[in-house]
Parts: sequence; structure tokens; C-alpha cells
Amino acid sequence: MNSNIISFLKFYKELPGDLKEQLVNSMPVVNPDGRRLSDANIAFLAWQSKIHFTVVAGFRQWMKHGHCVKKGEHGHQIFVPAMNKSKTKNPDGSQTVSEELERFLVATVFDISQTFEIQEKEVMACEMMSEVQDTNPIYRHDGEDFIDDDDDDDFDSFMEPWELDVDCNGNCYSDADPGL
Repeated sequence: MNSNIISFLKFYKELPGDLKEQLVNSMPVVNPDGRRLSDANIAFLAWQSKIHFTVVAGFRQWMKHGHCVKKGEHGHQIFVPAMNKSKTKNPDGSQTVSEELERFLVATVFDISQTFEIQEKEVMACEMMSEVQDTNPIYRHDGEDFIDDDDDDDFDSFMEPWELDVDCNGNCYSDADPGL
């Protein structure tokens, strides 16, 4: 077990009850769904950092809730219970499922102040990029010619005016060299 975790557990055991209560009430921490963290997890977060934690979640949880962790931010650990589920059959044919605490795992979380909200523009830019990949001959060529050989007027209208395709990062592409 990590020496920081062992040090915290010793510290938390020796902490007087009124001081625990004062610490927990001064910093109510919840997850994005609104569920409050346990007193031990709140104390553990306060012990690890000077950040005033409010809403915490893991990296993937923040992504599900429309936030992204800022580059270079360091996570903080909390305890997560690992439950052992057991099923037993009753004499009447029904099943009873019981959960028993097996152990605690450590998970890394980030405060909402360490994240930024994913904006609609970024989502739309990625959707636009997928459209470019579908239609641009550099990304995909289905084997059909773009020019109808039967009519020269189609060729002239096809050749003018040239517009460069631009992806969501502002990079310009043309079909001049499909090997790029």
C-alpha cells in the first residue's frame, strides 16, 4: 500500500470527531450526479491538496458530463469500495443477491476547477472533419471518376473555380497529391 495512504489513515484515525465534522462541513464535496462523498474521502482530498474541492469525478466521468480535464492537471485519490456480489437460491426458487464489502480501491479524481466545458463548436468541428474525410478524395476515393468523359462542358464547370478543402484545424487540402 502507498505510504501516503498509510500516513493518511493514521492521521484520520487520530483526528478528533468534532474536527472531522468541522472539516467535512466546511467542504461538502459531491460528484457530478449530486451524490455526496464519504467523510473519509472528503478528509483525504483535503489532506492531499489545498484546492477547495466542490465537484469531483474521474477523467471519463467528466467526459460523459461534457467537461475535459485541462492539460497538465494532477488528479487526487479517493477510496472506492469494491463489493463482492453473491447469489443464493431460496427454497421457493427465487434468488437473493447480497453484496458484501470486499476491499477498498483507490481512484483518481479531478475537481471541476481542473476542467473546462466542451463547447458545441468543438463537437461541430469534429463532425465537419468527418464529413471532409467522407467526401475529400485524399481521404476516400471510391474508384469513380469525377469527370464525365461524354460531355466537355461538365469538365469545364468542374475545373473552375477551385476551392481548397479546409479541416477543423484550418489545414488546407487539395486532391493534387493523394499520397500525402
